[in-house]
Amino acid sequence: MKKAPWLRVFVEGTVIVGSILLAFGIEAWWDGRGEAQRRSVLISGLVADFAEAEAELDGAMDAHDLVQNATARWLRLARSTSPSPDLTAVADSLISQMLFTGQFDPPRGSIEALLNAGDISVLADAELGEMLTAWPAQVAAFSEREQNAINVYHAWVIPYLMSADVPIADLTWYPHGLGLELGPEFEFPVEPRHTQGYSLLSDVGWESAVSMLWWAQHDVREEERSLREDLIEIRRLLQADGENR
Repeated sequence: MKKAPWLRVFVEGTVIVGSILLAFGIEAWWDGRGEAQRRSVLISGLVADFAEAEAELDGAMDAHDLVQNATARWLRLARSTSPSPDLTAVADSLISQMLFTGQFDPPRGSIEALLNAGDISVLADAELGEMLTAWPAQVAAFSEREQNAINVYHAWVIPYLMSADVPIADLTWYPHGLGLELGPEFEFPVEPRHTQGYSLLSDVGWESAVSMLWWAQHDVREEERSLREDLIEIRRLLQADGENR
C-alpha cells in the first residue's frame, strides 16, 4: 500500500492558503489606496471651497457694513440738524449707499458630496467632521438674517422713496475722497442728478424705515461673528489635515 505524500500535501496546502491570504492582503491594500485617494481629492476640494467661501463672506460683509454705516450716519444726522439744500450731496450719498444689498453664497459642491455620501468617517479629524456637518445649518441661519435685511429693503426702503417722489434712478452717488462721484465702476445709462432726498431728514416715517434697515444689518453682523469663527477654524483643520497626509 502506497503512503500518502503528507509533506507534499502540507506544502501545497500552505502555498494555497498563502496565496489566498496574499490576495486578500492585496485587495485590502488596493481598497485602502483607493480610499486614501478619494479622501485626498475630497480634502483638496474642501480647502478650495472654504477659501472661496471666506472671500465670498468678505464681499457680502463689505456691502452689509456699507449699508449699516450709511443708516447709522443718517440717523445721527437726522437728530442733529434740519433739512437744508446744503445737505443735498450728503443725503444723496447716504441714501445711495442704503440701496446696496449683500448675500453670502458659498460653494457647496464638496461638502454636499461628503454629506450625501453619508460617510463622514473618511475624515481623520472627528472635530472637523462635526463642524462640516453643522456648516450647512449655519449658512442657512446666516442667509435667513440676510433675507430679512433684503425684505426690509424691498418692503420699506424702496416703497418709501417712491412714495416720497425721490427718483431712485438718480441715487447712484458715493463718497470718493472729499467729493461725490458716480458710484461703483459701471456704465449707467444717464447722468445722475441730485434729488430732494435731504427733505427726508425730518420725515419720521423714513427715519423708522432707516432704523429698521439698521437693525436688520445689525442682526446680520451678529450672526456673521460665529459663522466666521467656524469658517476660520474649519480652514485651519483642513490645512492641518492636508499637512498630515
